[in-house]
Amino acid sequence: PPVVIKLHTPSYVVQRYNFKSLKSNERVQNFMEKYAIMRADYLTSPSRSMAEVVAADYEFSPQRVKVLLNPLDTDTFRPDETLKPRDRINILFTGRIEKRKGVITLAHAIPMISAKVRNCEFVLVGEDTSSGKDRSFLREELKAYLLQNNCLGHVTFHDRKEKNDLLKFYQAFDIFTSPSLYENLGYVCLEAMACGKAVVVSATGGLKEIVAHEHTGLLVPPDQPRAL
Repeated sequence: PPVVIKLHTPSYVVQRYNFKSLKSNERVQNFMEKYAIMRADYLTSPSRSMAEVVAADYEFSPQRVKVLLNPLDTDTFRPDETLKPRDRINILFTGRIEKRKGVITLAHAIPMISAKVRNCEFVLVGEDTSSGKDRSFLREELKAYLLQNNCLGHVTFHDRKEKNDLLKFYQAFDIFTSPSLYENLGYVCLEAMACGKAVVVSATGGLKEIVAHEHTGLLVPPDQPRAL
């Protein structure tokens, strides 16, 4: 039967932004992914950017990849009109706590934001990863930086949440941010937008394809805390 592969951020793309060097098992994983991709009968991608990145790296025409956008459950992800405004500005990040997701950029931006907007609160929801210095867990590194800059009191961390719990976060917050260094599509951004939230995201990858600057959100250069 024909083999169809969906390009949903191959491991080598994630590793490119997270690590300076690779372990032997990661190199084997990358070889196996490339082997499968090069021999697939059909390739799909949720964004044109991801198709172009893989095509350039593996040296084949991006026209070989069919872009199929991910569906979005707007019956579930929608605004909650019963929520009342609060006296604080709530800013939400959801995603893995890893370098590629731009959490270091966000952490470095928080002191600048907090200095100008005293009544703001940040919540980071996601699974911790060993993408910190020397492959240490990154969450503790972020907490140490925020504590050093007297901002840890403005920030709350939560572990990964299931769909229904995550929905409550989207609906309750004012602003969603995805400051990724690279993002295949940015599905969490779509979910936040479906909940009627303002979004501030990096002008990279698939995020540029779903957010129109100053129309459906704000785009900022990746890896630039001051711009964020």
